[in-house]
Amino acid sequence: MKAILWCTFGLAGLLWATGLAGQGAPIERVLLDTDTMPVVQEGRVLAPVRAVAEVFRAQVEWLPGAREVMVRHAGREVRLTAGSRSARVDRRLVTLDVAPAIAEGRLLVPLRFLAEALGIAIRYEAATHSVLVDTGRAGEALRVLPLFTVRGGIHVLAPQPDTRISSPVRVHGQANTFEGNVVIEVQSSDGQVLGRGITTGAMGSYHPFTADVAFQLPPGMERGRLFLYSSGGREGEILHPVSIPVRFASPG
Repeated sequence: MKAILWCTFGLAGLLWATGLAGQGAPIERVLLDTDTMPVVQEGRVLAPVRAVAEVFRAQVEWLPGAREVMVRHAGREVRLTAGSRSARVDRRLVTLDVAPAIAEGRLLVPLRFLAEALGIAIRYEAATHSVLVDTGRAGEALRVLPLFTVRGGIHVLAPQPDTRISSPVRVHGQANTFEGNVVIEVQSSDGQVLGRGITTGAMGSYHPFTADVAFQLPPGMERGRLFLYSSGGREGEILHPVSIPVRFASPG
């Protein structure tokens, strides 16, 4: 397992997409929760098959004697075997780049292969070192499958720069910070704090966060910023600062 986890550091250059549009995709994101963390082996993301398949309401059948899993979705059937690079898509035999593996009692399968075989829309996002999964159902949020990384940061999805905001402002993004904490301040242009909120992302991977931050707007103030950061282990230390310029909506 240590050898597999070590490979996660080499994924920064791996960019791939399967059917998920970079523009116009739903901006809201929620965690695709798994009880076994996905890993990267030979440049391929391996994820728990059941957790991913259930997002799409696919049928999953595990055959313990053969160490084989069958996944059925939208009239398609995929068969994969633990430790084997041979797989079947419907009746067609294919060779995988990397074999499925069992970790912590869960079968991890090559995610890109499974997505292509079942017609599932996914993409890798380098900024958050995450796989984004689109359920294909109208109005549903993207599912986020974060991958382990030592690179910390805060990635803000909304509001976008120069958006007009009012109180409370909803802030949405992904964060990988010290102890997972994210501080959100609404500030005037000169740094006066008008409102503050605290939320959590994760430590070790970029988890989604959403927070509603209330603030008091002085009369006549038109512009300011959102200032996000993580407080470090030393008192007063600011880590991963992000500044988003905003405009304030007139009260009433």
